[in-house]
Amino acid sequence: MTLVAAVSVYLTVLLWRPPGRWWVRRRLGAQTGADAVPTGGIVLLAGLLLVGGAPQLPALSPPRIVLAATVAAVLCFGIAQLRAARARRRTSQRRSQVVEVLVLMAAELRAGTLPGRSLAGLADDFAMLRLPARAAELSGDV
Repeated sequence: MTLVAAVSVYLTVLLWRPPGRWWVRRRLGAQTGADAVPTGGIVLLAGLLLVGGAPQLPALSPPRIVLAATVAAVLCFGIAQLRAARARRRTSQRRSQVVEVLVLMAAELRAGTLPGRSLAGLADDFAMLRLPARAAELSGDV
């Protein structure tokens, strides 16, 4: 029975797919270092090592293999949740910065400041405006 449970966990991990964003990035060829190995790949590798190494190590019994695979799956899920929370936090911070920039820029434009000067003045406080301010300084299209 424990062998059936171990095989079931192994097949579950084997069939576990990475998130959809990973597939899209992989197909488009826009893979970065952080996206190169999805979390599911780590679980699959751990499962293969555990199942493949079980006959050689007498201390690894089938219940321990199932426990190790479960712990690995829970850790991968936790890592994925932390990454998603960080991404949501970064997105929220970026949105609040954009709103703040727009409010400040609108106030300066209402006061009669030229757009290029407004951009240059705000670029000191907001890093995201440095490139557009430089383009405006060189008479480029912003």
